Formats: sequence, C-alpha cells, structure tokens
Amino acid sequence: MMALRVLHVIDNLGQGGVQRYLFGYLSHMDRKKVIFDFVVQTENVGSLEEEVCSLGSKVYHLPSSINEREAFRKRFDSIIHEGGYTIVEAHQNHRCLYPLLLAKRAGVPVRIAHSHSSYPASSIIKAAYRFYFKTRIPWVATELWGCSDCANRWLYGNRSLKKAVIVPNAIDAKRFLFNEENRHAVRSEYKIEGPCIGHVGAGGAAKNYPFILDLFKEIAERDASARLLLVGCSASSQNGALGDEATKRGVIDKVIFTGPVSDPEKYLSAMDAFVLPSLFEGFPIALLEAQANGLNPITAAGVVTAEVNVSGRVRYIPNGTINIHEWVDAVMAQVRVPRALMDNSVLNSGYDIVGASNALQERYLKLGGLTGREKASNNT
Repeated sequence: MMALRVLHVIDNLGQGGVQRYLFGYLSHMDRKKVIFDFVVQTENVGSLEEEVCSLGSKVYHLPSSINEREAFRKRFDSIIHEGGYTIVEAHQNHRCLYPLLLAKRAGVPVRIAHSHSSYPASSIIKAAYRFYFKTRIPWVATELWGCSDCANRWLYGNRSLKKAVIVPNAIDAKRFLFNEENRHAVRSEYKIEGPCIGHVGAGGAAKNYPFILDLFKEIAERDASARLLLVGCSASSQNGALGDEATKRGVIDKVIFTGPVSDPEKYLSAMDAFVLPSLFEGFPIALLEAQANGLNPITAAGVVTAEVNVSGRVRYIPNGTINIHEWVDAVMAQVRVPRALMDNSVLNSGYDIVGASNALQERYLKLGGLTGREKASNNT
C-alpha cells in the first residue's frame, strides 16, 4: 500500500512554531503509511527543507497567494491534480480560505483548516478583512483543527466551535530533558558566567522583543554578569530592529543572538530562567520545551492559554511596563531555583510526540479512507 500523502500549505519551512510542529509529527510517524508534502509561498529554501526532503517529503515553491493570486492558483491546481491529493491542510489562519477554496473546486474531499494563533488585527480595515475570511472558512473546510481552544475560538467563532478539534502541539519530551554537557558547552561558547535569561522565537513581532529587552535592561542593572540568550533570531531580525533596540538600551554587549537553530534543547539547558511575554499566541511549543527542560517559565497573563501549563510551574504575569518590576522579581527568583532535572510532566501530559503522532496518523488514515461523496455528505 502506498503512503497517504497529505499536502500542507504554509508560508515557509523555517524554524517557526508551525514548522517545528509539522516536522515533529512528520519525523515520528510511520512514513510508509503517512507522508507530508508542502506548499510554501516563497522562493527561499527554508532551514528545515533539506531535512523534510530527506524524510521523503516533496516541497513545492509557489508565489504568494496574496500578491500573485492567479499564478498561485494555476500552480496549486496543477499540484493537486498531478499529485492526486485527497487531503489538503492549510496552516495560515484566516488565509486558509483561498487554498482550501481552490482545493474544494479541485474536488479534494478532505480540506483541513488548522488554527495556530489568536492575534488581533492592527486596524479596523484588517479586522473587517479577517472577519470576512474567518466566517467563510467553515463553509470550505471539511475539518476544523487548532492547537488550543482559544485558537479555535479565534478562527472559527463560537458557532463552529463544537465542530473544531484540538490537535496537540506535541514535542519530543525526552529530547528536551536537561543536559549538563549541553549547558556547559553553550555557556562556554558564549562566555556566560552569570545568570542566563532565555527566550526561543523566530524574531517575529508577536514575541514582544522590545519588552524582553526592557526587562533584561532592568535585570542587567541588578546583576551586570547576567546575559540574555535569544534563540532562533538574529540582530538583523525585523529589518535590524532587534539589534538597534538592544543598542538603544545599552545592553547589546550582553545579548546573545543565536540566529536560526535546529537544536533549541542545547540552549534551553544553558538557561536559568525562560520568558515569553507574547502579545498573542495559539499554543506556544517553546513553553512545553522549556518545561520539559526543567525550567519554570514566566509568560503573559491573559495571552497564553493555561492549557500549556502541564507542569503547574508556569507563572503568568500581565504584560506592560507597569508590571515590569514584577517580571524582574520573578526572573531573579527563578535564577535561584534548582532545576527539575528529571521532569516527566510533558511526557505524561498527552503532549509528547510519540503518542500524539500515532493518534494523528490514525486520524489522517481514517480521513483518507473517506470518498468524496461520503465526506461531502458528512459536511452538510
């Protein structure tokens, strides 16, 4: 029997949370049964592309579905028909609508919308634009998936929430266990001798880097030996804004930008505290990874879902400069807390990739066994 090929529509194959989610599942599934292929909307080769191709995936580089809609449509239609895909899954939040609409017109029987975030619009016009897209997604998608209840509520609304399924943002928990050798290696490489405050993110605005830098400036004033370890982004992220912001605060010599990495677990072991003051989130994988590593993360109250607190050790504090001293006190307290060296909370939570990948594999196989007629009748 040939493997069921699922076509995933994403922006790129870099080191973002969605990409790490997909790679984690792909690498732990039985690829003789289920394999992932990818439509990416960029000409750039992502840092994960070589690895996914080595696992048997196909990667199709298409133009943007927003800026070059007709060119995207022609190429996408061709891929659908030539590949004979029966399942298409789109991971672009409200922008899922267009590829799923094309998949429906092409006769693809299983069309999955997958929500990964809950971010607000920056203007009334954008809010109206998103509302239009979001209200139509349940009409073109046969399956509504998301990483958390809040992500599903944000994309599908209360009316369709009962149809929505939560698919866990699972991780390889054993991979992220604390490792003393990794801690020593990273701290030696970057000459970290004092407290190490860390964060993992690809450099996007959602992660609230200005606040992280404000927070670290206050910490560095208390302890000059402290270092800020920003894993996954570079000083040139956000068109150089991150480096400029660190320089403006006078902490550029104490901030370590690793750039994109494929082994964040090494850097987590080097940290003494982990912060995630995000402006919006769906279900942050980085918080799971930090907990598996034995860290006690500090994150944004009212933004990050309580579902991610599988260890019971995550502390929630409101964002904003008015609360910055509470953040500073919490971070400095965590620096002094002994590491939970053997943390099994993630392993036993349902968010470990081994069990989760088996469950998702069976879900795909069940969906792939439906005919177009059966699936259509189920969706009416």
